[in-house]
Amino acid sequence: MFKKKILDTINKYSMIDKKDKRILVAVSGGFDSTCLLYVLNELKEELNIEIIALHVNHCIRDNAILDEEYVINTCEKLGIKCFVERIDIKEVASNDKMSIEMAYCFANGRHS
Repeated sequence: MFKKKILDTINKYSMIDKKDKRILVAVSGGFDSTCLLYVLNELKEELNIEIIALHVNHCIRDNAILDEEYVINTCEKLGIKCFVERIDIKEVASNDKMSIEMAYCFANGRHS
């Protein structure tokens, strides 16, 4: 039923065009994005798409590497190509003389 609701939403809002062949999914490692990854992976045949995952490690939290590893391992398990980018936000903030929050916003703007 959950999968059908997501498929209905995709179709209702034309989120995936029939010409789309690859879908890039931003995966933080949290519940929401991981769930989306799993559901889209289950729907890939029906939607005729390839799923590609992207994880951005902002290196803010000490255990951020655990999220990165989780995303990589999940993608390997599902057979999904995964790209990981590390951006040391604290270093960006220091180098550019801005707050961590501001550096985070600029970094995400460059990668979204």
